Amino acid sequence: MMSAEYKSDTLLMQIAQKYASAIREWKADRVNPFKDGHMLGIYEGKSLVLNELDEGRTLNEIVAQLKARLQRAKQEWARDRMNPYKDGKLLAWFELVSLAEAAA
Repeated sequence: MMSAEYKSDTLLMQIAQKYASAIREWKADRVNPFKDGHMLGIYEGKSLVLNELDEGRTLNEIVAQLKARLQRAKQEWARDRMNPYKDGKLLAWFELVSLAEAAA
């Protein structure tokens, strides 16, 4: 069985890779609001995970926080479905929840 530290390190590594990829995509197309939202969503999620780990939270608690943030992103997206920025943020939160659930 994998230790909690190994799981959290794996999650952080995957988030870092996802963030680096989002930055590359954003730099390649800086006028695309979808890419702006996606990159910012990944950044916010990365910050949330780091803060939660610093406070000693478990991966299951972090998954719950990410799911709550995904629900808020869904509500924001539902209010403004024609906004590609919101599409990108929603996708980012969905990807982060998927990564965290796989790690937990």
